[in-house]
Amino acid sequence: MSFALRRLAKPWTLALSLGALAACGGTESTTPAKDVVPASITAVSTDTIRGVVGQPGSLPLAVIVKNKNGDLLDTTLVTFAIVSGNGTLGSTSVRTDATGKAQTTWNLGGAIGVQKASATVGALSPVTFTAVATVGSATTLSKTAGDNQSALVNTNVAVAPSVKVVDGFGNPVSGVTVTFTVTAGGGLVTGGTATTGADGTASVSGWKLGAAVGANTLVATAPGGLSATFTATLQNSTSAITTALR
Repeated sequence: MSFALRRLAKPWTLALSLGALAACGGTESTTPAKDVVPASITAVSTDTIRGVVGQPGSLPLAVIVKNKNGDLLDTTLVTFAIVSGNGTLGSTSVRTDATGKAQTTWNLGGAIGVQKASATVGALSPVTFTAVATVGSATTLSKTAGDNQSALVNTNVAVAPSVKVVDGFGNPVSGVTVTFTVTAGGGLVTGGTATTGADGTASVSGWKLGAAVGANTLVATAPGGLSATFTATLQNSTSAITTALR
């Protein structure tokens, strides 16, 4: 074979050699499949969640899921649950996104104090979230003592009228200013402005009935249009003596 023919043959020979290598897989590279088995679940934030009873917490429930190599896992199912406090969740089952994160909202329950929720993936130890719920706004003012009494003219009733202020879940609300006002009977109230204590109660120092004929009334009011009315009747001297002799 002449030199020219040999030169023409080389590309054909090279093509055959490359084809043989390709057929044997010699030039292909393989990438190992990503390990999709969850190995860790961690909270995005370890801060204590805070909020008002019945309202969303200051932070969502959020976790990150990774495999044993530390790679972020997407589409992994995370189960969220209430542990204590009777709150509600936006969703109980959430899949992780491309960043390995899954989250849901948490509306705190009606009990003031510590509440807990959790996030779980498979058999891994769950992540526990802690929230501190505070009392809500005052919604109800109710009488606790001192209603439907009787006393002599210009004499204090035996039991000082008192009220209790609570939120929508029945939790006592402290620091609420309650004003007691005589509205009928011409009586006199002592300590007519009081502030609710830790138990949500407030009372007058005394309620002296007037001399006007008919019922004596005392109205307790608080911000937000809350009110309660106490009623007392005059006891004449004859009935008072009779009662005392029984």
